[in-house]
Amino acid sequence: MDLNGPIDAEISVPELVIEGDLCPHQDYIYFTNPSEKERQFIADYRDSMLKLFKELGTDEIVLQGIQNHPIWLNPMDDLDWVYNNLKYYSACLIFLHANQIPIPELHMEIIGGKDFKIPHLDYEWLEILLEFYLHQEKVHFNAFAEHRSALENKLQRHGAMERKQVNFSQNSRVRQYLTSSISKMDAITAIVDFEYEKLGKDLRLVVLSDFIRKEFYVNTDHNTLELNKIGVIPIFEKLRRENKNNKKIAVLTGSMIIIPASAYSAFQTTAARYGIFDSSTSPVPFDANYLLINQTEGLKHDIVHIVTQLFQVGEIEVLLGTKSLLGEGWDAPAINALILASFVGSFVLSNQMRGRAIRVQQGNKDKTANIWHLVCADSTSATGGDDLKLLKRRFQKFLSASRLRQEPEIENGIGRFDLPENINNVGEISRKNAENATICCQSGKPQAAVE
Repeated sequence: MDLNGPIDAEISVPELVIEGDLCPHQDYIYFTNPSEKERQFIADYRDSMLKLFKELGTDEIVLQGIQNHPIWLNPMDDLDWVYNNLKYYSACLIFLHANQIPIPELHMEIIGGKDFKIPHLDYEWLEILLEFYLHQEKVHFNAFAEHRSALENKLQRHGAMERKQVNFSQNSRVRQYLTSSISKMDAITAIVDFEYEKLGKDLRLVVLSDFIRKEFYVNTDHNTLELNKIGVIPIFEKLRRENKNNKKIAVLTGSMIIIPASAYSAFQTTAARYGIFDSSTSPVPFDANYLLINQTEGLKHDIVHIVTQLFQVGEIEVLLGTKSLLGEGWDAPAINALILASFVGSFVLSNQMRGRAIRVQQGNKDKTANIWHLVCADSTSATGGDDLKLLKRRFQKFLSASRLRQEPEIENGIGRFDLPENINNVGEISRKNAENATICCQSGKPQAAVE
């Protein structure tokens, strides 16, 4: 790791913009609310967790186990353990206090003095207590093995335990409903229309998704499938059905490629430059304005380059693809808008995807780029939910100009967006999206802050 010696200096993204190596760009967050079905599932889950919390918060056998444990009976005999495991000790006292068990002064002195006010039992404290009862204590709860096993099964059935972790607030299915919320399809449509309204034929917008979802492509005259999953083909269908400006939309994935019929002549010309003259296409069954490219042996090695060149010159204005194909290594400097319809939260991969849009374009010194991040806010969560949490992780190392400060500063993290505390409120979501649109436009054209 030290063969090259220490790093002399780290060049920041804002410095690369100033030097002209990257174009001015800005990130935007578009908030959505869960669909009715998603909202109902989340509400039912919250109700179920509240009932389970109330039930386990007064569990007589757990209460018996704690009252017979040495840390309750003789805490002074093992103070080292108590202070090294203070959260478990505290959770035990809080649990007992919530069940009207008087806490002796000895325990109060250990925990913080006789005037210390014991907190209320909440989700977090009960989670810690159950972690102690089920998994951390290896000796003194052996007499309750049958109850512990039954309790663990109950937690798993209710979705309150995953990977041995008790959690009443978060659940993988709730997380999936939020990160892959169908409401993001409406957000994508709104953003595409907004960007096209400002840039018109100069728009070069890319949407990156995690999945293709080929099951939404049908071989019938009409495609009336309900678009109930997010993916490349459902997004294509959503945009195709609501394409009021006749935008040139295309799909580029490893197994499926669709281009506008209007781009076919340019496709043939470009393919010929690669020595390909036997390209085969078929009309999309439910819309003759689009062609499905049949990937022949001669095409498969160059098809990405060919479609990319069509995008570069404007034969395609909106390109839909997967992060696996277009997220890493793909190069199309003409991109001036990017929608990340991906669930990825890691900085490295999300920055690779983001990097597709922020490269300079030779011959276009005025290029700017907007990067749109989609978040489905959870109105049942005080923090806005898991999808917002994922986005916060994504933004930890993104440097950008704060947009709403009186004196703009370069900063990382999501704080620069000045999100209100009640971002889970429907009215606040609408207000924040409108604010984004206002900031994004200046003198009738998109504005990208230097990052």
